[in-house]
Amino acid sequence: MDFCGERATLEPELARFLNLMIVKSMSKAYGIGGLRLGYLATADLELAARARSALPIWNVNGLAEAFLRHLPAFAGDFRASVKLTRTECDELYDQLAEIPGVYAHPPDANFVLVRLGPGRRSEDVVRALLRDHRLFVKDCAGKSMRDGERYLRVASRTSSENAHFAGALREVLAGVSAYPVAAG
Repeated sequence: MDFCGERATLEPELARFLNLMIVKSMSKAYGIGGLRLGYLATADLELAARARSALPIWNVNGLAEAFLRHLPAFAGDFRASVKLTRTECDELYDQLAEIPGVYAHPPDANFVLVRLGPGRRSEDVVRALLRDHRLFVKDCAGKSMRDGERYLRVASRTSSENAHFAGALREVLAGVSAYPVAAG
């Protein structure tokens, strides 16, 4: 949500709707997956108190607590980082959208979802990228989505890394044979 901007969150509406509750993970946006931090936001003080009373007494470890104590000092840096990541992700999208045989979905996050053309399997592309270019990308075959075996989730990195990845994907797709598509 942090990469979508204000238009994508209902947080500004919390005061207007007492029955609105937002639960948000901080792991992805802040790059702190191991800390397992998140929050619940609501204007309903009774609901917030009930949720707080249900938490274990030691629900946040010392490292996570230290992170939270220092977080406000870096709010400006975080906003700048989100803006830069958004710009670089949009550039990655533009590069991937130009590759023949793929459809890049316009991103609203720090990654681009790519659908491979008919007869292409994400597993084959992921394997070739790792083997030939030492690049790892998420194969969506195991996700609960239609045709997941044709999708890649490409995390945005720096502009130069993104350009390198787009070139590698273009090269791999030119060399990976499509498997036979069953008739019917």
